[in-house]
Amino acid sequence: ASNKQEINGLISREVFKFKKYDPTKFNRVRIFKLRIVNEIKGKATNAPFKKLRLVI
Repeated sequence: ASNKQEINGLISREVFKFKKYDPTKFNRVRIFKLRIVNEIKGKATNAPFKKLRLVI
């Protein structure tokens, strides 16, 4: 659920622009795979927090 919220936030801020795939138009354009990395930061402190990172 948090991953979906993060992606929806990026879409609403227009970080991504979606295009319909057309093989003739995008012949030599690479399409990247995305993944979200979840980490817990500040484990040694009293207030650890969750950090999401989008990796392309």
